[in-house]
Amino acid sequence: MRGKPLFIALLVAALLVTLAVPAVGKPGKGNGGGGSGGNDAQIALEQPPPYVLGQEVTFATSGSRSSSPWVRVMCYQAGTLVSQETNPVGGNYFVDDIFQLGPTTSWTAGDADCTAELGFFAKNARWRSEASMTFHVEG
Repeated sequence: MRGKPLFIALLVAALLVTLAVPAVGKPGKGNGGGGSGGNDAQIALEQPPPYVLGQEVTFATSGSRSSSPWVRVMCYQAGTLVSQETNPVGGNYFVDDIFQLGPTTSWTAGDADCTAELGFFAKNARWRSEASMTFHVEG
């Protein structure tokens, strides 16, 4: 009878390990809020919270597989996209790395939930996210 509880414990442990493995991100996918995707790419805000409507922010990035990485910031109110800005990273372009958190014609007041992604445009012009993070903006 002693072997049966041990067998059940080992079976439960094996099941937990099996369920945990698929939770690890795959390369090239942002994880929706942890700061990095399934590869070595990382993105983080350089300014401390709180973030407010109209504030300018910058991002620290590293580990992109692309030689031409970009940062995309999307902000939502009640699930509706109210602001989106995409800029190249690295200063080799005629645009800066500064992102303004509204206002826009769709976002003149109120809080918003934002997602920032580090990624690149593939040859087919499709966006490929490598890392992502979420943050809240007070309006």
